[in-house]
Amino acid sequence: MDGQKVVTTSFIAESLDGETIPLDIYLPQGYDPNGKPCNLYIFLHGCCGSNHSTNIGEFSTRLTYLIGNNKIAPVIIVFPSAIGADFGNRHLWFNSERNGRYSDLITNDLLTWLDANYNISKTNRAVGGFSMGADGALRMGLHHSDKFVAAISHSSFPSLSYVSNLIPSLIRETGESSPPYTYNPASGSLTTMFYGASSAWSPNNKNPNYHLDFPVDKNGQLIDSVMERLKLNADVNTIIQTKWKVTKKVPLSIYFDIGKTDEFYAVNATLSTELRNLVDAKNFKINYRYLEFNGGHYLTQEKIDSSLIWLDRVFSKSASNYENHFFEREFSVYPNPAKEFVVVEFNGQISDNYLIDLVDAKGVLMKRVELNGKDKNSLKLNLIGCKRGSYLVILRNKSSNRVIVKKLIKL
Repeated sequence: MDGQKVVTTSFIAESLDGETIPLDIYLPQGYDPNGKPCNLYIFLHGCCGSNHSTNIGEFSTRLTYLIGNNKIAPVIIVFPSAIGADFGNRHLWFNSERNGRYSDLITNDLLTWLDANYNISKTNRAVGGFSMGADGALRMGLHHSDKFVAAISHSSFPSLSYVSNLIPSLIRETGESSPPYTYNPASGSLTTMFYGASSAWSPNNKNPNYHLDFPVDKNGQLIDSVMERLKLNADVNTIIQTKWKVTKKVPLSIYFDIGKTDEFYAVNATLSTELRNLVDAKNFKINYRYLEFNGGHYLTQEKIDSSLIWLDRVFSKSASNYENHFFEREFSVYPNPAKEFVVVEFNGQISDNYLIDLVDAKGVLMKRVELNGKDKNSLKLNLIGCKRGSYLVILRNKSSNRVIVKKLIKL
């Protein structure tokens, strides 16, 4: 048994026509090639990353601390690299007739190679990532829940029901004041992101226009047939309801977090609402955890630690089977829709460790109320000055970063 180390190596990916894939592998202190199989965590990089740029130094430092202090069991973390797709390398780690078989690269080629070369658990395997890597990890885990027990997402775009909120910004990037609009992938970062997502989730090699089906028409309207395809491939809520509509029991444990100033904040909060609705209204059983942190679109020590400790609990089976009801205070919002105010009512006594945020569809904080332990079990939230549209009412535990999200319509 050796001390912890990082090994830089490579393997041949048959799924990408024999391409050589570089990767870094973190081997924990105590790893024994002939002893007890080690837990496995595959971490996928973002569109601008690689195996060397995926915060491996920070991961190595945190793993050494967490394992050395017996906070988590030893785990092997693998950082593969996949570079070369169009639209800023946005292959999204997904199988696409246009881009290539980037999901098979991980679920077939990499896992087979790891089994042949390392002593890893046959059951305790997880996939995670940051940004584009998080997008890939969530979908990969859901579509391949037979190969992974958990998926971890840091700063992903998990809910396609939010796409309609982005259309005004997409149109602004065209520079055109009225339809017909022309969407050029070089006109802005949002347009490039739309093209990248379409190349992965709605490819069409018969379409001469970039060999993909773009989800927005020349009049700025969503194309239903394309959105349906996109959602079946990539919308977390849709995948869950489609794949487990009979059993209503999702075998994959899901962790996702986001920075409060991240551009994808509202999208992640929307997924939190959707998952709670699946559990509360449709009786699905889903083991998930959603956390919010200070900061923007980047990976931090706090996020790494939180996700690794959560994953260790999943691996060790000590986590609650379905811990989506982990939050100690439920609440309701009424009337909904509302005009001038809403009542926020709590299930029990509130304390000064909580606050209420009102956030608009763009993720902008509109109002914040610090709760007082001397207050009653309800409060009135004034909506005067808020425009008509969709909002999120968020109950936040200030010490644990855990949140509950409710959707509100302002008339």
